[in-house]
Amino acid sequence: MLDVLHNYRREYNEKTGIYSDKLLHVKYSHGTDALKYVSDAYNGKYVEVL
Repeated sequence: MLDVLHNYRREYNEKTGIYSDKLLHVKYSHGTDALKYVSDAYNGKYVEVL
């Protein structure tokens, strides 16, 4: 899982030297998105916490 988090990246414009708000879609994207959704659910973002 650490490889997934380590390789989560945003698009980079070499001419301007600025990172985009757009995420770079690579093989690690799905695992990182899944971890984000689990974290959000655990923190009550998607479900009501009793």
